[in-house]
Amino acid sequence: MKNSYRNNFAFKLSASKYHIQQIQNTYKANRISFESGIDTPEIRPIYYHYHAVIFELCSALEMTLQAVNDQKELGIEVDKVAWKNQPTRFQQKLLEKNPLVYSILEEAHSQEWNIALRETRNQLTHRGNISLQVEFSESGLTIINPIINKTIFHFDINLWGEEISELFNKLYEE
Repeated sequence: MKNSYRNNFAFKLSASKYHIQQIQNTYKANRISFESGIDTPEIRPIYYHYHAVIFELCSALEMTLQAVNDQKELGIEVDKVAWKNQPTRFQQKLLEKNPLVYSILEEAHSQEWNIALRETRNQLTHRGNISLQVEFSESGLTIINPIINKTIFHFDINLWGEEISELFNKLYEE
């Protein structure tokens, strides 16, 4: 993969880490207001930064597909590069040209972290905000999306970046 993809990928992950840090800072400074459930101007940045984290991480994930398209010379138009449950032209061509990379992406697509990330993005993009429950400790922040499409997701938002990095690095080596 081109270094420009690696650099842009690193930028997106660093942006998501920045927004996670901003969530932590805002939460620490306004914990009582946040836990009371009252919508105040002081706690709204938590939601702004949460949206930014989700969109940066989804962008990094989608950029990974674009990098595979370029690296494997699949020739699929940028707006047609996608990974879905029903195989796309991109998926079909990748399976023909490189079954190993296809299987890496197929496995990643079915993992809980990836499903949770996509469902969260879809919820925020198409249906509105999510009621967040936050577990905070000095070691990090866990955000629970109580229910999205009748599924309860409990995840540490820091893990998404780690999982996406692992996927990107696997693909970078292929």
